[in-house]
Amino acid sequence: MSKPTYAWGRFWLETLALVPLLAAWAWWFRDEPPIALSVPVAFGFLTLLDAARRVHSPRLILCGMMGWVLSFTPDATIAGTVPGFMCLLLLTERAPTTRSAVFWIATFGAVAIGVGYNWIAPTVELFGGLPISVGILAACAFGVLGTVHGLIFAPLYRALLSRGRRPHPMTVAALWVACESLPLRFFPWLVGYGAVNMPPLMQQAEWGGVPGVSFAVLCLIAPVYEWLRWGFAKSGPPARPVAALATFLIGLAFFGWGHMRHLDVKASQTADAED
Repeated sequence: MSKPTYAWGRFWLETLALVPLLAAWAWWFRDEPPIALSVPVAFGFLTLLDAARRVHSPRLILCGMMGWVLSFTPDATIAGTVPGFMCLLLLTERAPTTRSAVFWIATFGAVAIGVGYNWIAPTVELFGGLPISVGILAACAFGVLGTVHGLIFAPLYRALLSRGRRPHPMTVAALWVACESLPLRFFPWLVGYGAVNMPPLMQQAEWGGVPGVSFAVLCLIAPVYEWLRWGFAKSGPPARPVAALATFLIGLAFFGWGHMRHLDVKASQTADAED
């Protein structure tokens, strides 16, 4: 098969794969039309741009990262963090350059997080007397600022990979927590906040605050990504399945301790209520 044919075949396969993902997004946020429509429109534009330039952007990976938004909705679910963080790692590794990785993470922020600030655009127009386009740019800027820790993480993670050996999954978790702990953001888009409805993991806040919760969560997610690399990756430094197992066991230990601690808290609350 010739190279141009392969490129177009990949383009159409990715486009077809995006349809159910974008439809699921629109359905999930069906009660909030600005959010429901923003991502399909943005990726529709990206698809047209790909077709015109004949350049493949990481559209599928970015759509996977969009799931991360579900961890920061009023009914937060940690399930959104799993594809979000793994796709972040995949995007950072696959980007041809560090600048490209930073650009696509910023794009994720502008689209996925920026839509959460959909109130900014009409506010700027109504009270600032500025065009709606300025308000949209302001919302996107807020979204990018919400991912500043990811923009810092990307070059550091790629630097670890450049040594020719994959970093320990626990190092990956610790590096992310260190980056998200930097006081450089306007809003707290931290991994730990996505575990608000997962009591065994939230108990880690007793000893480590939100960073402790983030670390415990990522000790369960980073190993899964490493195992996927071990099973499917055909290039790059070899994966470290044993290190992944050690990290996962530590994550399970955190979860087990949190579960026992949560049972103690519930028992104490029950006893107080009976008194």
